[in-house]
Amino acid sequence: MWSALHTARAIANATLPYYEQGDNEEQIGLCKEILRNGISAKEAFDKSMSIDLYEEVQRYCHMTCGDYEREYFSKHAKNSRTEVLSGCAHLSWFEQPERYTELIYGFVRSH
Repeated sequence: MWSALHTARAIANATLPYYEQGDNEEQIGLCKEILRNGISAKEAFDKSMSIDLYEEVQRYCHMTCGDYEREYFSKHAKNSRTEVLSGCAHLSWFEQPERYTELIYGFVRSH
């Protein structure tokens, strides 16, 4: 069963490599606190809301969906296109920013 703890850990797992590249000790520490064993779901979730996603990341939007949503949008959204970014969870725009931007740019240019 998915929980606030799983959500917090998913955010921390997705953002930790980004911060490690930039050597942002404060954010690295925050992510590692969320990932440590024994942290309560409330504490982990509260800490995850302090993870800084930076303005340049926040300007992107994305849609994460499963099979049902993919079928629905294929059928009902004119000119839609489905792309799968393997290895991504709910933060595809953050986990694979170059590929995500390339897909969005290509879609916009083609319409």
